Amino acid sequence: MRSSLEGKIYYVSGEGKAAAKMIPALEKLKKNDIEVLYMIEPLDEICIQSVRKYQAADGKEYELIDAGKTTINFDNDSETKEKKEKVSERSGPEMKIVKVFTDNTNQPVVSCRA
Repeated sequence: MRSSLEGKIYYVSGEGKAAAKMIPALEKLKKNDIEVLYMIEPLDEICIQSVRKYQAADGKEYELIDAGKTTINFDNDSETKEKKEKVSERSGPEMKIVKVFTDNTNQPVVSCRA
């Protein structure tokens, strides 16, 4: 396990397993072979919000992280960074047009969701 992931337990919540599997953040976690807890009961989400840290029997402390509400960064994401830079360079003129036509946009950002 990479050092940035040690001590973290990722979970997703939804109205059933099918709904929880549809969360976009799972793609990135599955790609990096990270297991995720599915919180599919209504009471699960209520309870997990009050528990932010979990201490295991062996004394290790784990932080509970909602994968659907958190931006997840990995140590070996250099391939994604390179891809995003290339896409950003190519789409510079389009971003200027988007900014001109939308008054409420401060800084448009290119996304390269794989």
